[in-house]
Parts: sequence; C-alpha cells; structure tokens
Amino acid sequence: MKSAILFIVLALSVCGLNLYAQNPEFIAPRSPEVPFVVPSQISPRPEIGGIVAAAFKNPKAYQLVNPLAPKHYGNGERFVSVNPEHPDKPKGIIVVSLEW
Repeated sequence: MKSAILFIVLALSVCGLNLYAQNPEFIAPRSPEVPFVVPSQISPRPEIGGIVAAAFKNPKAYQLVNPLAPKHYGNGERFVSVNPEHPDKPKGIIVVSLEW
C-alpha cells in the first residue's frame, strides 16, 4: 500500500515537472525602461510660528506665561508685533503665523 502511494506521488511529480518545461526557449517580455527624472527643487514647508506653535513645541507650555520662568523660555518679545513707524508701541500679539 505504501509503495503504491509512493509510486503515484513520484509519477505525478515527474509529470508535473514535465509540464513546466514545455518550451525552454521562451523568454519573458521586458517592461519598457522608464528614464529616471530628477525632481525639481522641492519648496520648503512653511514655517509655523506664534504662541500656539511655541506651546506645542515646549514640553512645559505653562512656562510661556510664567513671569518667573527660566531665561531660555524667552520674555515674550518674539510674539509681539510692532508698528515700524513706532517701534516702542506694540501693535498686537502673534497667535499663529505662517512664513513661506
């Protein structure tokens, strides 16, 4: 019984190998080569600034409003917009800014 099953398996495998080797001269068609195009210079992303962006960048956002915060958090001058004619008078507060 085992020898009969072994004979059937071997016979089927030999027949299967013969089916795959029908035409040894066959060469698969090649896909056309597409030339590599160097992308033009990518425009940089806009820079996001303002109080909201600084709050998301800092791990301790509450230090932005703390008057006794360490010096490396800044004093808030970078978030104040001024009039060029009167630089001593603040014009407004920069909440969100996008710079291209």
